[in-house]
Amino acid sequence: MVTSGFTVFLWKLTSSNGIGMDSTSIGYLIGFILFTIYLMGVFVFPTISSYYKYKVIFGFAGCATFLYLFISSMPSNPSDKKVKTKADQLAFLSQKYDAASNARRALSDYLGQSTTLDEIPEEEQMLINFNVLGCRLTGYLGPMNGGFFDANSAVQYAVKAGCRAFVLDIDFVEQCMSPDQIAYTPYLVVRKGTGAGNENSDYLVNWDNDLCKNINQTTIDKVCTAINMAAFSSETCQNSTDPVIIVLNFLRMPDVTDRCSLKNLNYYSQVAKALQVFGTRLYQQAANGNYFRQLQPDQLLLNKITDYNGKVLIFNNADTTGFDPSVCNKIPKYDPKDDLNYYTNLQLHYSMKQLGVTDNNKGNGMLDSADEYLTIPDKDAATCKMNTTNQWTMCLPSNPLMPVSESTFTSITDRFGVHCVPISLFDTSNDFMFTDKYFKKYSFRPKPKELRRAPPKAIVPGLAPKSQDSNLGFVMAPVIPSSTS
Repeated sequence: MVTSGFTVFLWKLTSSNGIGMDSTSIGYLIGFILFTIYLMGVFVFPTISSYYKYKVIFGFAGCATFLYLFISSMPSNPSDKKVKTKADQLAFLSQKYDAASNARRALSDYLGQSTTLDEIPEEEQMLINFNVLGCRLTGYLGPMNGGFFDANSAVQYAVKAGCRAFVLDIDFVEQCMSPDQIAYTPYLVVRKGTGAGNENSDYLVNWDNDLCKNINQTTIDKVCTAINMAAFSSETCQNSTDPVIIVLNFLRMPDVTDRCSLKNLNYYSQVAKALQVFGTRLYQQAANGNYFRQLQPDQLLLNKITDYNGKVLIFNNADTTGFDPSVCNKIPKYDPKDDLNYYTNLQLHYSMKQLGVTDNNKGNGMLDSADEYLTIPDKDAATCKMNTTNQWTMCLPSNPLMPVSESTFTSITDRFGVHCVPISLFDTSNDFMFTDKYFKKYSFRPKPKELRRAPPKAIVPGLAPKSQDSNLGFVMAPVIPSSTS
């Protein structure tokens, strides 16, 4: 065991990421020091009998430290144990999703079946009454630690898996900015914890120790282009007519003090430019009104889900209302194609725990921590259920290294009505999501009946009193009897 622990330490020492200064690495260093003292007691001072008890103590402590760190350093994601190269990871994803993708069918097929009306009547087939299969870390092939970013391949497998909601974790990378650089560039990031850190050791992608040389692989436009090409292709996607939801999850903003800051608006504007690739697929106008600039967030959720077939909805956790001249009157005018607020159909807020830049204002969209839903007391359960009938809700694990378990997923979706809990594409513990109970055949599934939004009641005008009867507009003039002389 000592030898195994020592080997792990040497691996940490010589890996491309280096030792770093995280707590685990410090633990390895302490264990190494204790083990060194133990060796000194064996070989350097073997004749000093008074040193014997310390030799035993240091030896035991060193072995215990190595044992703990060796076990804890094992990959938490099962797929991490199986792959070492990008080719291995692609083969793993191919085996997991290629065959299953052939069985997937479009939501319209499901809703067109006569038996479906027994499960969800047509008047209840609103967007807010469906769960959707989502993918986080879009563009990342995995495995979780030391994986590979490949926008085209990763998105293709996400589409084959059935994902129709794509979470884009967005942040800037300060260490790749020049000292005199003013503008911040948004990238897709894959990082530990909440993802809001900015140390090299926080990055989980295998960059061969050269982050800044490779960071352009994670540009948002590449991933959006890949989604636009793969998700709507009838040749490679069996449910290509299904709606697509893009969730922009901003982890930080350049200026946290002012939504009118040009640093923020120019930063968000770059994301807007990346979304232009979706073109007319972006849902902005319909017969019942406009949906750009979050103009009808409630109606957006009440429309029939098939109204969005072949369309892309943009949900956003950042406050982008600073693009509105009525809100920030001293900013330059942005063209609509450069205005992220123009593209946003729904802003996401939080109610329990902040993730990224999400604010806690009230609205029709929510982005919350999945962990918090496990601690909701029974007395508040009814309120939470009611909220998800009015607010489209997505939950993410606070730490992407710890994917949501089946019991957690079932609890927060089937108990509270949460609409989407995204998976990591490469996580083998997500196999339950591809069973008949969840998303084996369809990427959208009706929420449990008791957790659905009731359809709006038709307003039936009352009958006018007989005294006000206009006889269909043929009102006869009263006959006035002639007077007799």
